Amino acid sequence: MKNIIRKMQLVLLLLSAAIVKGQLPLQFGDGIITHSPNSYTASGPTTSPAVLRVIHTSNTSTTPLGATWTSPIPKPLNNFYSNWNVITLGYVFGVTLDQNPNPNIYVSSTQIYSSTTLNNRKIWRLKGGVPGVGAIGSNSLVFDFNNPSGTGTATSLRSLGNVKYERFGPIENIYVSDWQTGEIHRLVGSSASNSLWANQPAFNPKFGRLSDDPSEMPYGLAVRRISTTSVKLYYSKISTNSNSNLIGGYGNNEIYSVDINPANGDFITGSETIANIPNINKNPTSWGGFAGSGISYVCSILPVISDIAFTKNGAKMLVGQQSWGTWGFLAPHNSEVREFINTPLFSTTWVNTANIFTAGAYLNSTCSTPAAYKNAVGGVSYSDNVIKKNAEYACDTAVYFSADYINAAGTNIVYGVQALNANGGAAGTVANSLWIDADDYLLYYDKTFLGDVEIYKNPFDCTAPCNCNNSSWTNIAMGANTSWWAGPPNALPTLTYTQGQPPLSGVLFPNYHCAGTNCIATYTFSLLKPDNTSINLPNSSGGFNLAQIPFSQMICNKTYYIIITPICGQTSCTPVRIPLIYNCSDIPPQSCECKGTVTINASQSLVVTPQNNTTNLNPVSTVTGSFTLSASLPVTEVRMLVDEFRLTTTSGNDNCMLCRNKPQTWGSINAATLSGVTSQTAVTPALANDIREFVFNNGANSMFNLNGNTLNFTLGVPGITGLNCCKLKVEVCIKFIIRDVNCCEREVLKCFTFDLQ
Repeated sequence: MKNIIRKMQLVLLLLSAAIVKGQLPLQFGDGIITHSPNSYTASGPTTSPAVLRVIHTSNTSTTPLGATWTSPIPKPLNNFYSNWNVITLGYVFGVTLDQNPNPNIYVSSTQIYSSTTLNNRKIWRLKGGVPGVGAIGSNSLVFDFNNPSGTGTATSLRSLGNVKYERFGPIENIYVSDWQTGEIHRLVGSSASNSLWANQPAFNPKFGRLSDDPSEMPYGLAVRRISTTSVKLYYSKISTNSNSNLIGGYGNNEIYSVDINPANGDFITGSETIANIPNINKNPTSWGGFAGSGISYVCSILPVISDIAFTKNGAKMLVGQQSWGTWGFLAPHNSEVREFINTPLFSTTWVNTANIFTAGAYLNSTCSTPAAYKNAVGGVSYSDNVIKKNAEYACDTAVYFSADYINAAGTNIVYGVQALNANGGAAGTVANSLWIDADDYLLYYDKTFLGDVEIYKNPFDCTAPCNCNNSSWTNIAMGANTSWWAGPPNALPTLTYTQGQPPLSGVLFPNYHCAGTNCIATYTFSLLKPDNTSINLPNSSGGFNLAQIPFSQMICNKTYYIIITPICGQTSCTPVRIPLIYNCSDIPPQSCECKGTVTINASQSLVVTPQNNTTNLNPVSTVTGSFTLSASLPVTEVRMLVDEFRLTTTSGNDNCMLCRNKPQTWGSINAATLSGVTSQTAVTPALANDIREFVFNNGANSMFNLNGNTLNFTLGVPGITGLNCCKLKVEVCIKFIIRDVNCCEREVLKCFTFDLQ
């Protein structure tokens, strides 16, 4: 009876979706998802005709987060037209939208849902509401690359990868990756016509090699507009020769780019460049298959990059992975959605952003690496519509991606699309995401049946993101002096400090204007050393106090640079470098006489912790105390030595002194610390060694100041008998040797006495 009810629910769902009108044109924020027409119910396989659907995400004001957005209330159904079926269009993965008002939809053939399915290599246009031939939702063939025949033809490669549309002036372009030829094709045509588009000369990526490797081919695609004169097409690499049992199987998750002519969209020969992104390979994981699939993998599932998206300003790149069990065949649970930021902007280097996009629920693996939240399916897209709002826009404010295993509880099984705040940082969890089931059928899994996602972004009305502006350095003020540096092209002033002079004074206040509405720059300050390493400098209310320059960590007669880096949103912008010369040449030659002063004051209270031989056969007592050290010149080293130790009895009986006292109990240094110093002699705890000297410094040739720094110490002293008639007295003299910046050493002897019992 339960299976009959489920079948009736599915039939009603499909019928209601098929007859719904008005799915197109898209509203800003709506999206298109592709998927296999197959799905499974508890009683066995069934077939749904649709291979893509509209998701109505323009208004998410009633959307729950971390729960299923149910249909039909409050969520509208994921609609499709009757011709959007596998018989008409074949199996499709890639999806893109043109740049018309009420855009058309373009989809590309795929083999990923079954390695032997149809093997088409076609691009279809689905009419979105722009003027032209055909009814809304109708399909027309854009191009058929045809399948080559012959005994040497690999049927496993008869598939297209992904597809992207881009207009340059009046010229409309469609880029598509082709697994059969290993090329990226460029089609030129008219979105307002049902005529076939013209196939232009293709680009054959070499992926950094001197000659073409036919086993390597492109998959995910994205166009990045850097400026009006600089445009690049990015593409991911896949390979049939990769070892599926090693990290990086099927392509090593690499991304490359080729320059394209901004006048017409043509490829620029010889401009292929690798994009340096952090390693996002995964160890193989496993999938046991599921009932009715007839498929099972053991520790061989590896991800490839199947989709790429960029923010409007080109500063961030969103990457969607897709898990494969065999070549070109989907498997689940070992793929991620990752975001990278370009730094420096418009270079080839990318780093991880602070934003996390957790794909699906947690799922363990039986192999070496847990699957964790790696349930991405391969489609990614930015959206300008603010999540949980209606018709409220901000550029690239949300991220949408296809995902398996979003929820798998009983009759609330969600496989489809997640959406998250694009700038949510580490809050990008499943619990904070919007859940959309792909086919609005919550009774079974759509594992390995999900595809790409593309959101219709508002090209006109979105708040510009907080970003860099390469011409926006205004000035750096020195306190109230706003003209201390007036910005380019004026050279930055040079700061000079001569050793032994009063510290530099003044506060630097940088002024950088970010691009974007209500976008205020923040700053980081660092000191670039001659060896190109850096020291982070403190930031106080947006400025830097020159008195905090760490000259004690610097070397004489060297040039350093104060680096001020403006931060707009999450983007590090072009920094400025203020030269800082640390000059020691004006110091007169040192004489034989040390002229600096050193003051050392001992603590007025000592803490004695006696230990007697009634509970320990080898008792060790301790005494702790402190000194305050001051010096008129910077110093490079402080040494603490136990110069003299004497133990006497005040009771007149030498038997009160235990014979089992070891050398390390006669004033050995058990521990010592000096505030403001990072390096010191290492000590094995519990007085295992006899240590008579401690050395404090901040590394060779580094200086530090002694301005009342505290030196805390613990000494080992002999154990006692515990008898009331035995009284012991300890006399200790500690010698301090202070070496200053002139290599002059001063010795100070400090003695103190205390009763041990």
